[in-house]
Formats: sequence, C-alpha cells, structure tokens
Amino acid sequence: MSRKSALLEALVLLAALAALPLRAQTGTVSGTIRDAESAAPIPGATVTLDGGTHAAFPSAGSAFVSGTRSTRTGEAGEYRFNGVEPGDYRLHVQRLGYRSATVEVTLRSPSESRLSLGLQVQPVALKPIHVSTPAAAQDSYGRRTAVGDSQEAGEERMRTERLRQRIHLASDVRSMTHADVEEGVTFGETDLFRALQRLPGVSTRDEFSAELWTRGAQWDQTRVFFDGLPLFNPVHAVGFLSAVNPDAVGAAALHPGVQPLWAGGGAAGVLDLRSRRGQGKLAGMGEVSLVSSRLALDGATEDGATSWLIAGRRTYLDVLTAVAEGVLSSDRTYRFPGNFMDLAGRVDRDVGFGTLETSALLQRDAFGYGPELRGRDILNGSASRSTSLAARTTLHARMGAMRTSHTLGFSGFGSSAPRRTDDEPVTDHGRPYDRFPDQEPSSNRVRYFSFGGEAGPARGAPEAWTLGYRLVRQEVRYAGPAPTPFAPLDPAEYALDARGALWLAAAWGERRWHPLPGVTADAGVRLEGGPAVSNGGALRVAPRLAVRFPAGPGTTVSAALGRTYQYAQAVGPAGAFAERGFRSDYLWVLAGEDTPALRADVATLGAESWLGEGWLAGATAYLRRSTGIVLPDPAPGSALGRPLWVEGTGLARGVELSARRLAGAWTGSASYTLGWSHNEAAGRRFAAAADQRHTVDLSVLARVSPRWRLGAAYTASSGLPYTRASDGEARCDSAGACAWREEPWLEGANTRRTGAFGSLDLLAEWGRSYRNFELGAYLQLRNALGRDNPGRYLGFNGTRCVESCGRGWYTPGETRVPILEPADEFVPGLPTIPVVGLRISF
Repeated sequence: MSRKSALLEALVLLAALAALPLRAQTGTVSGTIRDAESAAPIPGATVTLDGGTHAAFPSAGSAFVSGTRSTRTGEAGEYRFNGVEPGDYRLHVQRLGYRSATVEVTLRSPSESRLSLGLQVQPVALKPIHVSTPAAAQDSYGRRTAVGDSQEAGEERMRTERLRQRIHLASDVRSMTHADVEEGVTFGETDLFRALQRLPGVSTRDEFSAELWTRGAQWDQTRVFFDGLPLFNPVHAVGFLSAVNPDAVGAAALHPGVQPLWAGGGAAGVLDLRSRRGQGKLAGMGEVSLVSSRLALDGATEDGATSWLIAGRRTYLDVLTAVAEGVLSSDRTYRFPGNFMDLAGRVDRDVGFGTLETSALLQRDAFGYGPELRGRDILNGSASRSTSLAARTTLHARMGAMRTSHTLGFSGFGSSAPRRTDDEPVTDHGRPYDRFPDQEPSSNRVRYFSFGGEAGPARGAPEAWTLGYRLVRQEVRYAGPAPTPFAPLDPAEYALDARGALWLAAAWGERRWHPLPGVTADAGVRLEGGPAVSNGGALRVAPRLAVRFPAGPGTTVSAALGRTYQYAQAVGPAGAFAERGFRSDYLWVLAGEDTPALRADVATLGAESWLGEGWLAGATAYLRRSTGIVLPDPAPGSALGRPLWVEGTGLARGVELSARRLAGAWTGSASYTLGWSHNEAAGRRFAAAADQRHTVDLSVLARVSPRWRLGAAYTASSGLPYTRASDGEARCDSAGACAWREEPWLEGANTRRTGAFGSLDLLAEWGRSYRNFELGAYLQLRNALGRDNPGRYLGFNGTRCVESCGRGWYTPGETRVPILEPADEFVPGLPTIPVVGLRISF
C-alpha cells in the first residue's frame, strides 16, 4: 500500500470516529398565543424559534447548521417544537393586526418547556392590509404564496437583513427572500438566478443566460452550493433558466467577496442555497407559466418528529407544441426541440439523540432527441442529454458541551451527445445545412464526493468558535471534440480524451470576539492538503479576517480579507452545438501537477446604514487578485493548432452603491456598479471577458389595490468585450478532400466591445384569497421599450452594406449595386415578449 493511500485511509477512519455522537436527549418548546386583552386564542400566528446555532443563515464558518424553525398556531392558538436541543433561543411571534413579540428562551434539560404569550392589538397595521390569509414564513427565503402580502413580506425581509448582519460581518453578503425574486420581475417565471443578476456586482453574458458573472469573473468562478454541495451545471435550456426550483429554497445568500471558510471552490463568489424544511400541516404552491409548470408540497407529522418537502418542475412546451402541430397538421416547424425537469426533496427526522436531515436535487435536460427533430436546424441536427444529482445526509447531534454536524454527500454532472449518422441529414428549408460539421460524439462527467463535519459550542456564547473538517474527492472525464472557435476540417485532429482526479483533506477553525468595545471580529484559517498542485503545492493555507464597527446610529463599517482556492475550472464550451452559438455544457479541468489551482485573494471595505423605517443603503469597494486562471490563448493570428488553455492572472476592482426599501406599500431597489477586470497571459494584458464597466439596476413593486400589484425592473449596462473571430473558408474537391483556402483567425483577445444594453420589464399581478386556497395570475412584458440589444457573438461572418444601400432619393432608371463588407454577427436580443402565468397556494 502506498503512503498516500495509507494517509487517506487513516484520515477517513479518524473522521468516521469523530462522527460518532454521544447520546443527548432533546426537549420540546410549546405554548399558546393569545390576545393580550381578551385572552382569546390567536390562530394562524407565525411562531419562529431562532437560536445562535440554529439560524436561517449558516454562521460565519458553518455549512451544516439547520435553518430557523417556524410553525403556525392552530385553532386554539397552540404551537409546538419537538426535537429541540438544550440551549438559548429566541422566540418570535407575529400575526396580522398584532404587534410582533420576541422573547428569549432557555431550554436547560430534555423536558418540555411551555411558554405562552399575549399579543397586543395594533390597529394601525390593519389599514393597508387587504389579504385575509397571510402565509407563514419558511426560513429566511420564505414560502411563496399566490397572493403577495406587502406587510408580512416586508417584515420578513427586514428580519432577514438584520439576521444577515448579525451572522455575517462583511456588508457585501447579499440575502435573498421570495419577495426579492418577485420584485426582480424575472423572465417567464420566478427565477432565483435572474433575480440575483439585479444585485450590484452581479451580471451575465447576455439576456439569454441565467449564469452569474460576479465582479468581472465568468460563470465557472461563482460556485453554487445546494445544502453544502457544489453544483456544476445548475442551469436549464442551454443556460436560459436556473435549474434550482425557488419553491424548494429555504435560505439563499450570495458571498461575492470574502467567502466563508467551509465553502472552498469559488474564486469570485459563492451562492449558498439551503433547502426548505417542511412545516406543520400540508401546504402547497403551484405555478403554470409559458416556460414550465411546477408544484411544491410540504408538511410534518402531528408530533413534529418528521417533516418533509418535495418540489418538482417540468417544461411542457414540447408537449403543447406537439399537440398544436398535430391539430394544425404542420410539418413540426415550430415544435420545441427538447424538455427539462428538476426535482428537489428533503426529509427531517428526530432520531432521539439528534436530528437527521436528508435532501437531494435532481436535474435533467434533453434536447434534439427524436428523428422528427434531428432533421431541423434548431440544434443543427445535433442532440444532447444531461443529468445532475446532488444528495446529502446530515446528522446534527450533541457531544458533551458541543453541537456537532456530520455530512456525507455526493454531487455529479454528466452529459452525452451522440454521433449523427450520414442517413440523418441536416436541412434548412430543404437545403443542406452545412454551417457546422456533423456532430462528433462527446461524453462529459464531473463527480464530487464529500464527507465532513463541524463542531461548536452548544450555546451561542459571546466568544463563539467553530471547527470543521472535510474530505473531498473530485473526478472529471471528457471525451469528444476540443472546444474551438471554428469547425475543424478533420474532427479526429481535434479529438480530446481528458480525465483527472484530485483528493484533498481540509480543516478550518474560526473564532468571533470583540477586541474593542463595539468592534466585532471574525478570524479563521482553512488548511487544505493533498497531492501537490501547480500554484499551490501540497499544503495550501487560506486565511480569513472580517471586522465590523459602528459609525453612527444605524450605520456600520466593515472590512474583510481572505483567500480561496478553486480546483475545478471550465476551459471552454462542450457538448452539442445548439442553434446560434449556444452550447449545452462546459469542459472542466482539475488542478494537478500540470494544471494550476486558481488562487484568489480578496479585500473589501464597506458600509451599511438604516435610513429610516425599512430603508437600507450600502456601499462597497472591492479588490480581487487571482492567479492560476486557465484562459484561451490571447495571441492574435491563426486559430489552428492552439493550446487548450494558457495560465494567466486576473485583477478586478470596483465600487458598488445600493439603496433598498424593504417594507411598506411599495418596495424597491436602486444600485450602481463601477468595475474593472483584466487578465494577463502569454505576455499580454487584456480586458477580462466579464469586464462590464457600468451597470445600473432599478426595480419597484407596489400594491395599488387589495388585489393588484404593479412592478417594473430596469437594467442598463455598458458593453462587454469580445474577440473578433473568423470561421475561415475551406474548399473541397470531388473526392471529398478539403483544405483551408483561408485559415480561421482571431484578433487580439477582447479588443472589441458590444453595444450598450438596456431593458425595461413590467409586471401586473392579480391575487385573491379564498377560504382554503389563494389564486393569483400575472402578466409580464419583457423589453417593454423594444430596445434592440446585442445578443451572443457568433463571429466575423456577417455582412453589412456600406454603399448604394437603397436608402434615400434616386433617379428613375438608375441602377444601384449595394456594396457589402464583412461584419461581426450577433444573435439578436430578445424582442418585446408578453408572458402570462397562474399561481395557486393552499
């Protein structure tokens, strides 16, 4: 047995022994909520149990803590929380028409603790409220309902922000609730990723993409975690929609700067998504839009020992268009060429000595399958099928005076594109479609195995600390054509069979303390060890420090420094060609002796201030220095024979300003980002592909009547860099032998920029509450101003008229011959599109 194998087995054995918890009994917190004056029970009140170690957001160094527990009082005003570990908690009660109340609760022994409260009537709050059945909040993100409640949503957003400020010292951490997503007026349906694109410092390639570009870094440098597991392709429909159903989300936090110690893997940012825990009686939420239909159900047993959640979504455009074409007897010209689905679930179980959580997320996409679809040009006669799965089991238990969490998890992504045979020709309106070559088969796979845990004090002490460990193994495998900006004449020349594997052991520790009166500091370090990797060695050290101090009433100033290592990077598009420049997935490479680890050093300085009731303003300056980035070769010239990647560095800096109105009859946000991002590689300095200098985002959502809400969201940004590329020109003889007449070529990297982008999106939403359910409908208008925005760059393949273009006055009989010249070609941006949808909740 090798020394490396022996060391790995020893670490696994030690970790497994550490995971064995001591038996610790749990208790119960229960009681009754009554009217303080009449002593009548109050049904339907929201009761939230929040503890320092059981917060809706993970603590500064935690990946494995559970969310805030919420329930609603029954007809007799009673509530009950089972499986509560001894410790200090905060009980928060709110009900429409009453003043909210918060009390401290201490559970000292594994017995039942009863606490009953009386709520004071608050008549003023009843005036603007027109909804008779408010929904209970679920964790920090909240459970959506068909009828939006402005007051309850506003209170939830303010609680979430204050909770975020208490847990995360850096002011640039962004928390999201369902109200934030609705306010973002996302395209087609409530899309979490597209709502995040409205935040300062977050952008994307174009309006066809739900990918997140964080502070001048591309998509692969923003790692999305679902219950502590990384997702490697969390988008549907070649990137158009996010693949995480927001109805399954219990908490969402974006870390665009210094990242929490548990979350290694995203050099530019981390999006931390936590699944929602089922609560109380059976409840559901459904939505039908032009994009997809989805349904979420959750509930719990009567004793509260077991809770569950299941949320599913599927597009039905393929079914509807197939039915329509059958009725119209058409030639399948308009049939949608694929489908996607996702399914998320979670089960929580009180096991006596602790709590066992199990959650999973399954995603699937299929495009271009079926002989009736392959003959069409939507996917250039190609096909692609992909599947993603993330699953984990977490045990929360006590070990003496410590709380512990231990998680076993797996995350994987796989895609395949079959070869198109010669008897399946591609045609475009009856003519051979030869823009792209016959599809070469490809297979893409990413796997991530993880076992880890954390420990901290059982009670939230002023001098809190956290210790954690994780064992990880990652594998990548790709077999297929190498990504190139042109169509190779001989596909075998560009065939690629790449694979890699990496294991590492990580340990971290973090402590919060108060070095001076009013000053709070978090300091910690993460150690990662394993086989030596380029740009990191065998032992990598990633320190972290965050400090916050008050600067006036309601105002705080924060500063943070940190380092992150990222081991998996995307080097280019992979999978099947989709129509007009889109690809189904990415080719990933792992760090090793010849491939660098991406190391990012980040510094931020920020300030936040509460400006009156419900207003929160912030400003952040950031600096990020990255080394070990894998980049396309930036040298101009022939595109033939280029390396798959070259190693480079990156520097990003900028300023972000924002103001938000979180509560009231109307809510809104305004933000401005000024940023610069550039790379250096192969002796050249050039703008990064995600270098967007100016971005403005505005949004507003207002209740104009008891049943109607109106909203608008506007985004304006400067152009993005691109590299001019030509496909070249080839000639083939009668024997089928082909040669380049003009070789494909590239200009200098990112020397040109697209035009500016601007889009106004409008929303009209109607909702009504019935006795046992709520019903809502909405109408969106995408790009209401009809702006001609640039889409995805296709290459230097188009033409434009420069002389005798047929414009203006001319003499009868005069012959004009238009003169054309080559031009860059872009996918046209989205036109003005109306979208309708229906929601129901119970």
